[in-house]
Amino acid sequence: RAALRSASVVGQRFPLALVRQLAQMPDYSCDILIAHFLVRPDGEEFLFAHALIRDGVYASLTRGRRSELHRMSADWYGERDPVLRAEHLDRAEAREAPRAYLDAALAQATALLPERALALVDRGAALAGDPDDVVALNMLRGRLRCESGEGRPAVDAYEVALAATRRAADRC
Repeated sequence: RAALRSASVVGQRFPLALVRQLAQMPDYSCDILIAHFLVRPDGEEFLFAHALIRDGVYASLTRGRRSELHRMSADWYGERDPVLRAEHLDRAEAREAPRAYLDAALAQATALLPERALALVDRGAALAGDPDDVVALNMLRGRLRCESGEGRPAVDAYEVALAATRRAADRC
């Protein structure tokens, strides 16, 4: 049960190493879940046999446990995958989620994936409450919009950033 619940937090597809860590069972294998047709192997990872199985297991978790498992998943993804780290922090309703979305958006922009970067920065900005996060996310949003030739949305993002500044140096 612990492994199945842990896997449900990760998503429809999950790496066994992460499930082992979340369930705190270092030697766990998915043999029983496979035998009961709950999951199936998919390359190096595993996949829930049906989305309803994953959704039902996920819904059975308490909010606190779900949040805890999402935080642990975010820690596991860490530098491995900044996008998944940000998404898990978001699902955990963590204060650091907006900053994680900024990091993920910067990684996507560096990888020359501006549309994905913009989607991440938009999500981070929607969550941001701290003025420093609002400034940083909207400065990146403005840059991405400007680089894609969208002048008015770029100016709008920069204006939001300017309105959120708290220090004179940031206003400059």
